[in-house]
Amino acid sequence: MKNSQVIFDWSGTISNDFLIVLGAVNCVLTQFGKPTISPAGLRRSFSTDLKSWYAARGIDDFDEVQRLYTEISGTNGKPKIIPGALEAVNRILELSPVSIFSSHPYVHLEQEARSYGLPTGKITLHGDVSKDIETPNQGFEKLLKEIPRERVLYFGDTIVDINLANHYRLISVAVADENYSYHDRRTLRKANPKYLINSISEASDLVRKILT
Repeated sequence: MKNSQVIFDWSGTISNDFLIVLGAVNCVLTQFGKPTISPAGLRRSFSTDLKSWYAARGIDDFDEVQRLYTEISGTNGKPKIIPGALEAVNRILELSPVSIFSSHPYVHLEQEARSYGLPTGKITLHGDVSKDIETPNQGFEKLLKEIPRERVLYFGDTIVDINLANHYRLISVAVADENYSYHDRRTLRKANPKYLINSISEASDLVRKILT
Protein backbone atom coordinates (compact mmCIF):
# COMPACT_ATOMS: atom_id res chain seq x y z
CA MET A 1 0.00 0.00 0.00
CA LYS A 2 2.05 2.91 -1.29
CA ASN A 3 -0.50 5.47 -0.10
CA SER A 4 0.43 4.87 3.54
CA GLN A 5 3.39 5.03 5.87
CA VAL A 6 4.37 3.41 9.15
CA ILE A 7 6.87 5.36 11.23
CA PHE A 8 8.84 3.97 14.14
CA ASP A 9 10.80 5.72 16.82
CA TRP A 10 14.12 3.97 17.49
CA SER A 11 15.30 3.83 21.12
CA GLY A 12 12.84 2.00 23.34
CA THR A 13 10.62 1.09 20.37
CA ILE A 14 12.93 -0.93 18.10
CA SER A 15 16.29 -0.68 19.87
CA ASN A 16 16.79 -1.93 23.43
CA ASP A 17 19.17 0.52 25.06
CA PHE A 18 17.20 1.42 28.19
CA LEU A 19 19.42 -0.40 30.70
CA ILE A 20 22.55 1.00 29.04
CA VAL A 21 21.18 4.53 29.42
CA LEU A 22 20.01 3.83 32.99
CA GLY A 23 23.47 2.57 33.94
CA ALA A 24 25.21 5.58 32.40
CA VAL A 25 22.79 8.03 34.04
CA ASN A 26 23.35 6.46 37.45
CA CYS A 27 27.11 6.60 37.01
CA VAL A 28 26.84 10.32 36.25
CA LEU A 29 24.57 10.89 39.26
CA THR A 30 27.03 9.03 41.47
CA GLN A 31 29.94 11.10 40.18
CA PHE A 32 28.08 14.23 41.26
CA GLY A 33 27.17 12.72 44.64
CA LYS A 34 23.47 12.48 43.82
CA PRO A 35 21.07 9.59 44.55
CA THR A 36 20.75 7.02 41.78
CA ILE A 37 17.45 6.40 40.04
CA SER A 38 15.48 3.16 39.63
CA PRO A 39 14.20 1.87 36.28
CA ALA A 40 10.66 2.84 37.31
CA GLY A 41 11.86 6.28 38.38
CA LEU A 42 13.54 6.91 35.05
CA ARG A 43 10.45 5.75 33.16
CA ARG A 44 8.30 8.22 35.11
CA SER A 45 10.66 11.16 34.69
CA PHE A 46 12.51 10.60 31.39
CA SER A 47 12.89 13.72 29.28
CA THR A 48 14.72 14.52 26.07
CA ASP A 49 15.54 17.88 27.66
CA LEU A 50 18.52 16.38 29.45
CA LYS A 51 19.94 19.67 30.65
CA SER A 52 16.74 20.43 32.56
CA TRP A 53 16.47 16.83 33.79
CA TYR A 54 19.90 17.00 35.42
CA ALA A 55 19.34 20.56 36.67
CA ALA A 56 16.22 19.35 38.50
CA ARG A 57 18.55 17.00 40.37
CA GLY A 58 20.93 19.77 41.36
CA ILE A 59 23.46 19.28 38.56
CA ASP A 60 24.13 22.43 36.54
CA ASP A 61 27.46 21.59 34.87
CA PHE A 62 25.93 20.05 31.77
CA ASP A 63 29.21 20.09 29.83
CA GLU A 64 30.70 17.80 32.46
CA VAL A 65 27.55 15.64 32.41
CA GLN A 66 27.94 15.17 28.66
CA ARG A 67 31.63 14.37 28.99
CA LEU A 68 31.04 11.78 31.71
CA TYR A 69 28.04 10.27 29.95
CA THR A 70 29.93 9.83 26.68
CA GLU A 71 32.89 8.29 28.51
CA ILE A 72 30.70 5.88 30.48
CA SER A 73 28.19 4.86 27.80
CA GLY A 74 30.96 3.69 25.51
CA THR A 75 31.91 1.01 28.03
CA ASN A 76 28.42 0.13 29.21
CA GLY A 77 27.46 -2.53 26.67
CA LYS A 78 25.83 -2.42 23.25
CA PRO A 79 22.13 -2.02 22.43
CA LYS A 80 20.19 -4.94 21.00
CA ILE A 81 17.04 -5.22 18.98
CA ILE A 82 13.88 -5.57 21.06
CA PRO A 83 12.45 -9.10 20.83
CA GLY A 84 9.72 -9.27 18.20
CA ALA A 85 10.74 -6.01 16.50
CA LEU A 86 12.41 -7.58 13.46
CA GLU A 87 9.44 -9.85 12.82
CA ALA A 88 7.00 -6.95 13.26
CA VAL A 89 8.86 -4.70 10.82
CA ASN A 90 9.11 -7.44 8.20
CA ARG A 91 5.39 -8.19 8.44
CA ILE A 92 4.51 -4.50 8.21
CA LEU A 93 6.66 -4.09 5.10
CA GLU A 94 4.24 -6.45 3.39
CA LEU A 95 1.48 -3.92 4.13
CA SER A 96 3.09 -0.50 3.94
CA PRO A 97 6.34 1.45 3.46
CA VAL A 98 8.26 1.89 6.72
CA SER A 99 10.37 4.77 8.03
CA ILE A 100 12.42 5.15 11.20
CA PHE A 101 12.86 8.59 12.78
CA SER A 102 15.60 8.91 15.39
CA SER A 103 17.56 11.64 17.14
CA HIS A 104 20.64 9.41 16.83
CA PRO A 105 23.21 10.44 14.22
CA TYR A 106 22.33 8.84 10.89
CA VAL A 107 25.56 6.86 10.66
CA HIS A 108 24.96 5.27 14.08
CA LEU A 109 21.33 4.56 13.26
CA GLU A 110 22.27 2.83 10.01
CA GLN A 111 25.00 0.77 11.69
CA GLU A 112 22.67 -0.41 14.44
CA ALA A 113 19.86 -1.17 12.00
CA ARG A 114 22.19 -3.32 9.88
CA SER A 115 23.56 -5.12 12.93
CA TYR A 116 19.98 -5.95 13.98
CA GLY A 117 19.28 -7.58 10.62
CA LEU A 118 16.70 -5.00 9.60
CA PRO A 119 16.20 -4.76 5.80
CA THR A 120 17.74 -1.30 5.48
CA GLY A 121 17.34 -1.37 1.71
CA LYS A 122 13.55 -1.39 2.19
CA ILE A 123 13.31 1.04 5.11
CA THR A 124 13.80 4.81 5.01
CA LEU A 125 16.08 5.86 7.88
CA HIS A 126 16.01 9.42 9.25
CA GLY A 127 18.78 10.27 11.72
CA ASP A 128 19.56 13.51 13.59
CA VAL A 129 15.82 14.20 13.86
CA SER A 130 14.51 16.90 16.18
CA LYS A 131 11.23 15.88 17.79
CA ASP A 132 10.53 19.35 19.17
CA ILE A 133 7.07 20.33 17.95
CA GLU A 134 8.15 23.98 17.96
CA THR A 135 10.72 23.18 15.24
CA PRO A 136 9.41 22.28 11.76
CA ASN A 137 10.27 18.66 11.01
CA GLN A 138 11.26 18.60 7.35
CA GLY A 139 11.09 14.80 7.15
CA PHE A 140 7.52 14.76 8.38
CA GLU A 141 6.44 17.70 6.28
CA LYS A 142 7.84 16.18 3.08
CA LEU A 143 6.18 12.87 3.86
CA LEU A 144 2.80 14.44 4.58
CA LYS A 145 2.73 16.25 1.25
CA GLU A 146 2.44 12.85 -0.41
CA ILE A 147 0.38 10.73 2.00
CA PRO A 148 -2.93 11.44 3.77
CA ARG A 149 -2.37 11.85 7.51
CA GLU A 150 -5.05 9.30 8.31
CA ARG A 151 -2.87 6.74 6.52
CA VAL A 152 0.25 7.41 8.59
CA LEU A 153 0.89 5.50 11.82
CA TYR A 154 3.58 6.60 14.27
CA PHE A 155 4.82 4.13 16.90
CA GLY A 156 6.78 5.53 19.83
CA ASP A 157 7.54 4.84 23.47
CA THR A 158 7.68 8.38 24.92
CA ILE A 159 5.30 11.29 25.27
CA VAL A 160 7.65 13.23 22.98
CA ASP A 161 6.81 10.77 20.20
CA ILE A 162 3.08 10.85 20.88
CA ASN A 163 2.99 14.65 21.12
CA LEU A 164 4.82 14.87 17.79
CA ALA A 165 2.45 12.43 16.11
CA ASN A 166 -0.61 14.22 17.51
CA HIS A 167 0.81 17.61 16.49
CA TYR A 168 0.94 16.41 12.87
CA ARG A 169 -2.46 14.68 13.26
CA LEU A 170 -1.05 11.23 12.56
CA ILE A 171 -2.33 7.96 14.03
CA SER A 172 -0.32 7.90 17.25
CA VAL A 173 0.50 4.53 18.78
CA ALA A 174 2.15 4.37 22.21
CA VAL A 175 4.28 1.31 22.91
CA ALA A 176 4.15 0.71 26.67
CA ASP A 177 6.53 -2.20 27.11
CA GLU A 178 7.44 -2.55 30.78
CA ASN A 179 10.88 -3.92 29.86
CA TYR A 180 12.04 -1.63 27.06
CA SER A 181 9.99 1.59 26.81
CA TYR A 182 11.32 4.87 28.22
CA HIS A 183 7.94 6.00 29.52
CA ASP A 184 5.51 3.84 31.45
CA ARG A 185 1.87 3.24 30.58
CA ARG A 186 0.49 5.88 32.94
CA THR A 187 2.81 8.57 31.57
CA LEU A 188 2.06 7.63 27.96
CA ARG A 189 -1.70 7.80 28.54
CA LYS A 190 -1.34 11.46 29.53
CA ALA A 191 -0.25 12.26 25.97
CA ASN A 192 -3.54 10.87 24.58
CA PRO A 193 -2.30 8.36 22.01
CA LYS A 194 -4.88 7.06 19.54
CA TYR A 195 -3.81 3.51 20.42
CA LEU A 196 -1.73 1.99 23.19
CA ILE A 197 -0.08 -1.43 22.86
CA ASN A 198 1.94 -3.52 25.31
CA SER A 199 4.67 -4.66 22.94
CA ILE A 200 6.11 -3.95 19.51
CA SER A 201 5.05 -7.51 18.66
CA GLU A 202 1.46 -6.23 18.49
CA ALA A 203 2.31 -3.60 15.85
CA SER A 204 1.72 -5.60 12.67
CA ASP A 205 -1.77 -6.73 13.69
CA LEU A 206 -2.73 -3.12 14.44
CA VAL A 207 -1.33 -1.89 11.12
CA ARG A 208 -3.26 -4.58 9.26
CA LYS A 209 -6.46 -3.65 11.09
CA ILE A 210 -6.12 0.06 10.28
CA LEU A 211 -4.77 -0.02 6.73
CA THR A 212 -6.64 -2.96 5.21
